[in-house]
Amino acid sequence: MEPRHAKVLTPAKFRHLLRVTEATSRFPERDTLILLLGVTCGMRVTEIARLEVNHVLTRLGARREEIALPGSITKGCRPRCIFLSHQRALEAFDRYVEWRYIRADGVLLDKCEYRGLMPHTRLILTQRGGRSS
Repeated sequence: MEPRHAKVLTPAKFRHLLRVTEATSRFPERDTLILLLGVTCGMRVTEIARLEVNHVLTRLGARREEIALPGSITKGCRPRCIFLSHQRALEAFDRYVEWRYIRADGVLLDKCEYRGLMPHTRLILTQRGGRSS
């Protein structure tokens, strides 16, 4: 008997998954970004959950193209770099950050730094504004 392998989403099925997420999720901005970070950047779920605002944004609010993941959030505790360069992921990221600022989840009074988000908060928050585990 041959070993079983995990099923892989085809590009068409992934596009369908994104459309369904946009149409049915209570928080499509967040959920779409999570899916795209996993697929386009190769991030693991725990890395996405532990990612902080300051890992992805500079103090002036610019999005980092190369994100240095610290060993404290990666598998095997080894730091690694990921690249946020896929156009759809970039659009989803900008949309999510703006949505989160409007919701006032972990935000600063001034939008001049970190696009108004507190730098040492988790990037992805739960529906109640808390940290994912």
